[in-house]
This record gives sequence, C-alpha cells and structure tokens, in this order.
Amino acid sequence: MNATHEIRTLFAPIQGSGVLLPGSVVAEVVEFSEPKPFRDTPDWLLGEIEWNGWQIPVVNYAILADSGDDNTISPRNRILVVKTLSNSTSVAHVGLVINGLPQLKKISTGSLVENNT
Repeated sequence: MNATHEIRTLFAPIQGSGVLLPGSVVAEVVEFSEPKPFRDTPDWLLGEIEWNGWQIPVVNYAILADSGDDNTISPRNRILVVKTLSNSTSVAHVGLVINGLPQLKKISTGSLVENNT
C-alpha cells in the first residue's frame, strides 16, 4: 500500500504567476517598504530592508522568472520573508515581493511530480 502524506505549503501570488513554498521556510509576511538599493546589481535584486534587526536582500521574483509584463509595485504588494537553505549566517533570510497575501495549501505527496529540467 502506498501511503500519501500532506505537506503544508503557502502559495504566494507573484505578478503573472505564483510560487509554492513549504510552510516551514516562511518566516513572515510584511508590508512592502522600499528597499535600500545596492549598486550594480541585476534589476530583479531590489536592494535590502531591515527585518528583525537583520538586513535582508529583497528579490522581485516576477522579474527573475520573467513571469509578468507589468512589474510595478503597488500598495497591495508585500514582502514574503523566507529562510534560506544556506548554512551561511550572512544571508539567513531573503525577501520576495509578492502580490497580496499568500494562501495556505495542503499538497499531497502523491500529486507531486519530479522535474528533472
């Protein structure tokens, strides 16, 4: 008998698409505040914000994934703070610009498909 398990995830809406993340990596959703820009970085790396005493980089995933035509920031945007999978203490969290609020989703392991691309 093949047992299936459920994984608690968050679906975060992103301009033209969305991103599905395990709930365990999401630290917090915060109001959008203009990041302090870095010099000479790609357009998807917006800069950094202060969060809980840390300076964290903020990424516009819609630009990085080329998933939307209009990448302007609106009052509905939020920053989804996620834990990195790195052992580095210098970048323990990253902020992703999202459109609105994420939604809780339960995904069964039986519905997951491996992608080898």
